[in-house]
Amino acid sequence: MKNHNCKEILSKVFQALDGELSREEELNFLDELNKCNHCLDSFEIEKSFKVFLLNKINKSECSDKLVEDIRLKIQSVNLDEEEQS
Repeated sequence: MKNHNCKEILSKVFQALDGELSREEELNFLDELNKCNHCLDSFEIEKSFKVFLLNKINKSECSDKLVEDIRLKIQSVNLDEEEQS
């Protein structure tokens, strides 16, 4: 059996919060969190902070025209780079 390593577990907190762990990694991570109050507390603090930030962000959509203008600008830059090569 592997010993619990707080530093290793805490290095995966952001990956876990962002849904970047595989199912197996996530299960192992959660199992390890439940073994250590310090790790669990740290995870809960980061999770709460992320929720707080997400609630404070003003989400707005871009107009179709803005999206198209950006797309055309990117295509233009790509063409310019190809011509210089």
